[in-house]
Amino acid sequence: MNVIPRRLDSIQLPADDSPQGLDADARAVVASVWAERASSELQASLAFNAIASRLVATNAPPDVQYLAARAVSDEVRHASLCLSLAQRYGSTAGWPRAMPADGDDATDLLVLGTCCVNESLGTAFLDATLKRTTAPAVLFVVQSLLADEVDHGRIGWAHLAGMTDAQRAAIGRTLPALLEACLRPWRTRLRVLPVEGVPEHGVLEPRDIRNVLNEALLTLVLPGFDHVGVNIEQGAEWLGAGIT
Repeated sequence: MNVIPRRLDSIQLPADDSPQGLDADARAVVASVWAERASSELQASLAFNAIASRLVATNAPPDVQYLAARAVSDEVRHASLCLSLAQRYGSTAGWPRAMPADGDDATDLLVLGTCCVNESLGTAFLDATLKRTTAPAVLFVVQSLLADEVDHGRIGWAHLAGMTDAQRAAIGRTLPALLEACLRPWRTRLRVLPVEGVPEHGVLEPRDIRNVLNEALLTLVLPGFDHVGVNIEQGAEWLGAGIT
């Protein structure tokens, strides 16, 4: 049985001297990428806070309420793990600062975008990262994040399954905009990642990430929406060109 730590300082990365095998430039790349991921994970905590509040207020199934509430602390723990890993590679970054989004984030689209789309893409990305990683500390962090991403995705699919036919029809019409909003941060990251990557240390090549995301959209995300009764025709048409 997995035990969720009560204190962040109780989480210790395993011993790992593999960062010393990289040259200074490569270490700096790995440190920068994992520091950015720490910020991203903490930002996700704000999204899940809004999601948890909405699901409790709308009397979602208790298991879904629990998963959403737990996801808030999961993402803070993920941020701590990523930051510790970045510091292992020489980053001097401190605790990241998440910025609240403008407007009312407690919407169905936030639940679906964060959970159904982002967490599904995150699961596929982490799985691909896991298959290419050899550094022990990176393996530990990636496995820790991946174990939670699946549960986080379940929140959105369960919420979507409980919607009315009219609500699902509306989601189908807004699917292109939803996908665009979710893919925008990925595109930003892909533009700044090094072309070569450092896959053994959890930094995949942009080309590989793009392929993983395209496959996940086509084989996980769109089929998931289709399975619960959302018309995916407009989303599939929008996605035809893939992630560029």
